[in-house]
Amino acid sequence: MRKTAGLLLLFSLLSLAMVSPKWELFKSFDGKFKILIPGEMVKKENPIETKIGTLNYITFLHQSEEKDAENLVYMISYCDYPEYSIHSDSTELVKDFFETTVETAVESVDGELRYASEITLDDYPGRLWRVDYNEGKALIK
Repeated sequence: MRKTAGLLLLFSLLSLAMVSPKWELFKSFDGKFKILIPGEMVKKENPIETKIGTLNYITFLHQSEEKDAENLVYMISYCDYPEYSIHSDSTELVKDFFETTVETAVESVDGELRYASEITLDDYPGRLWRVDYNEGKALIK
């Protein structure tokens, strides 16, 4: 019985490994992050003119070649703001910044905000949020 259960477990794990994508560690030293991703990331840079100067908006994108993949696109974006343009001790300004970021994401894809909550990461404030769009077939998180 134990041998049969062990073989069944091994078969299940091997089957899962055959259909699951191989997740790789992707590191961005400039962006100061690392993530697990099921394939190669492509980097795109987009300079954006703002009131505080030109911001370089960086996006890393992985698009699945499988049409029936659980997730077709993986994307992470960031931009570095000039020093002292957003003061972390100005809680109202930081709060407005995060609220505007979420609102802009919703509007940019004509989506629906599913949830948004305040978080803290390494003593820094942040937001965790999800926007569904494309009739619920896609999401931004």
